[in-house]
Amino acid sequence: MAQAGAGEVLIRHDAVGVNFLVIYIREGAYPWHVEENLILGSEGCGIVEAVGEGVDGVAVGERVAYALPNGAYSTHRVIAAALVVKVPAAIGSDVAAATMLRGLTVAY
Repeated sequence: MAQAGAGEVLIRHDAVGVNFLVIYIREGAYPWHVEENLILGSEGCGIVEAVGEGVDGVAVGERVAYALPNGAYSTHRVIAAALVVKVPAAIGSDVAAATMLRGLTVAY
């Protein structure tokens, strides 16, 4: 399993989002530049299992969510800590994972 490097967190996914981007890639409407080992999924929510050196503001055991190009369809993922947001207890992991990309769309 991958390790969290400097400035990164290791997340164990509780839920991942399914959105039209993934469907379009699967249908071949959007080619992807990765010829092999493509891991789909653009948004996820889970528990931080490890933090790398220099990470502030997020700790092991906290629930976070993110939206990034591909890679969420996995049990674990290492990403930059600056790209995650903490998820309030009142919001379920499924809701957080399914709304991250939509929220970014609205913000733009």
